[in-house]
Amino acid sequence: MLTRTPIADIHILAGFPYLNRMRFCHTAVEMYKVVHDIAPDIIKNRFAWVNDISNVNTRLASRGDLYVPVTRLQQMKNSFVCHGVMTWNGFPDEARLARNIQEFKKWVEVLF
Repeated sequence: MLTRTPIADIHILAGFPYLNRMRFCHTAVEMYKVVHDIAPDIIKNRFAWVNDISNVNTRLASRGDLYVPVTRLQQMKNSFVCHGVMTWNGFPDEARLARNIQEFKKWVEVLF
């Protein structure tokens, strides 16, 4: 008799990373590129710093957070822009200040 193995178990046995882990890692690396001017302008122009939006000096502005766009549409909430900003803002300052992309990728591995 054949037994069925759930796909998640097969992924674990094969050593494949989970989809949400891969998404987090790729998003984090792309956001590093955006913040450090490595990404193309068409992508970089979609993001803004908190201190560019508001003149009030808040903790978010002084920390160097990106502005989370306000939206009421679920499609926009699931977009790369919103997800990327929330991912980047969640990183500790030490990770954000990584000198190069390889050092940042090590931080991503440690954090996730």
